[in-house]
Amino acid sequence: MQSLIKDLRTHVGKIYLIVNRASSPLPPKIAKTIEESSLKVIALIPEDQKIKELETKGEPLIKLPPDSALQKGVAEIAKKLGLV
Repeated sequence: MQSLIKDLRTHVGKIYLIVNRASSPLPPKIAKTIEESSLKVIALIPEDQKIKELETKGEPLIKLPPDSALQKGVAEIAKKLGLV
């Protein structure tokens, strides 16, 4: 994406990386790729079992509790970007 943004000559100011469904620690290959990309990781959002539970019931993600990994990750991203 970083290369594509440059090729398209868009007016994107900053590019950050969000790693979704991340395990801790990150697998070495993923950690190395991130390091080589020179992108700033703004959030690591872990796998969230609560999402799987909602999916199996056919429920929307809006029903995730505030303490879910996804909700916390989104809040962290919004805070770091100065959106809240």
